[in-house]
Amino acid sequence: MLVIMVNTPATIRLLEFYDKDPAAELIHDRLRSQHFKNLRCQSQATVTPQLFPVVICQFCSTKTCRKKFRIQNKDCCVVCKSSLTFKNAVANLCNFHAFGHNDKYGKCLYCNMIVPKENSNVKNMMGNVGKLCMNCSFGHVHKKCAMVSIK
Repeated sequence: MLVIMVNTPATIRLLEFYDKDPAAELIHDRLRSQHFKNLRCQSQATVTPQLFPVVICQFCSTKTCRKKFRIQNKDCCVVCKSSLTFKNAVANLCNFHAFGHNDKYGKCLYCNMIVPKENSNVKNMMGNVGKLCMNCSFGHVHKKCAMVSIK
């Protein structure tokens, strides 16, 4: 079992490896999800009176998250960048990471652009709701905040 200490230079190097190195795209989705499980914010996202889903603007949703497989951000898990399958859950944010979100507006996860919402749902023309893959949403893990942080 891999134990990741959150506040170490090794953690920062691991995130840079997953973000920039082409060899990281060959790592199996299950192992990728295990690595990011300990780096996620440990706050619960479902105990708040209002749920704040992760929002991806229309521009960022068409960018590729894994270049080798040409998977767009709207078809990727927002935590580990694995491709979405038939079993996916909506990614939510805790109160701390949802700062700036409300019923009418949300912020894009990647570029912080304001995305309008209607009745707490993201408008289809303006953006997409971030999803979690099967591995990142297994069990009670999907109730945690979806933000990966190294604080």
